[in-house]
Amino acid sequence: MLGLTAGLLPLASIGKTLSEHECYEAYDMATDAAEAFTLTLLLTTGTKMLAGRERPFGQECDGSPPSDASCGDSNRKQSFFSGHASMAATGAGLSCSYAIKRKTWGDSRAARFTPCALGIGAALATGVLRIVDDDHWGSDVIVGFLVGGTVGYFDTWGPFDLLRFESHTDDNAMNVSGIVLPYATDGEYGIRMGLTF
Repeated sequence: MLGLTAGLLPLASIGKTLSEHECYEAYDMATDAAEAFTLTLLLTTGTKMLAGRERPFGQECDGSPPSDASCGDSNRKQSFFSGHASMAATGAGLSCSYAIKRKTWGDSRAARFTPCALGIGAALATGVLRIVDDDHWGSDVIVGFLVGGTVGYFDTWGPFDLLRFESHTDDNAMNVSGIVLPYATDGEYGIRMGLTF
């Protein structure tokens, strides 16, 4: 549940931005979140399949026919690295990025660091509970935090970035920027382009 909280915190930032009628910014934040969670999920799942590390509870299974359902679980060999920790850390990283870099909640120190602290706290609690529940080793959780936090905080490139463009002058100042957005109203569908000069 705490991991879900960390994952949902960026939605609050997106909702606040949208409520202020900053549609382009909200769209950019939403696509960044979709890209970050998707990349984290792909990295986590791929690594689990390649590593095949046994979960801590698997040590109680001595190779004999499984006496309890968890010993026969196909998920038993997917400990490295923790998906719950990596997804919660992605949510925390996004919350920090939105609050600190984009100043979604305001300019004050509390407005910048409170959402970040809440996300980090929920992610840390998720990781600790995964270890206590005997589902992951400490290293699984630490690597999950590093991967998820990095992907969430730093605006990693993703397919939605193909819908944005920027043009710079020779001295690297922004000249023109634009974004292509989906458009739907009153039974009409299409795309809309926004330009900033």
